[in-house]
Amino acid sequence: MDKSIAYHGGWIPWLRHATRVLLNRAWSTVLKRGLQTAGESFNVDFTARILGGRRIAIGPRFHATRGLKLVVTPSALGETLIKIGGGVSINEYVTITAHDPVVIGDNVLIGSRVYMGNVNHGRYGGENPSNPAVPPNSRPLLGSGPLVIGENAWIGEGVIIPAGIRIGARAIIGAGSVVVSDVPPDTIAVGNPARVVKKFDPVSKAWARPPAA
Repeated sequence: MDKSIAYHGGWIPWLRHATRVLLNRAWSTVLKRGLQTAGESFNVDFTARILGGRRIAIGPRFHATRGLKLVVTPSALGETLIKIGGGVSINEYVTITAHDPVVIGDNVLIGSRVYMGNVNHGRYGGENPSNPAVPPNSRPLLGSGPLVIGENAWIGEGVIIPAGIRIGARAIIGAGSVVVSDVPPDTIAVGNPARVVKKFDPVSKAWARPPAA
């Protein structure tokens, strides 16, 4: 047995890893063909699922580990509903759903078990609100507005972004946060609901608490 293989636990773990790599490459090729556009070095785990791929555009160097789910609702209008920039990395069990446009900028990092989407089952304000006696799956699918993640943003573990929200470039969303309002660029937001707790000062090159925090 090769000493390097023995050092890493023997043949069985090595074979499992090699098999997964081959499955990932094959599945990535299959999914890429079903997208509107996809750049070079498109790499996803073989557990990834994409619905409505013809309205999803993904830039180069896209990487996603196991459990990725990208969904464009059948009733959504628009040519491109999910647009993902270059150099985006997504960790385990992330779900992104779109009824209105979802735009993710270049070099965004998304942690595990993140949900982001702008899909509502029914209407809960204004005229003709949904009747709670109607089963949720029978209520019409509606959008809550565009969801935009700016370039170089970092979305932490377990974050929920449940509506049309704009997260500014280079912002950081802390683990477990629920984002229900816009987050400015160059800030750190945490909590439920997420609130800005720090902002980067380009002059001092330091993160500091904003006056209102």
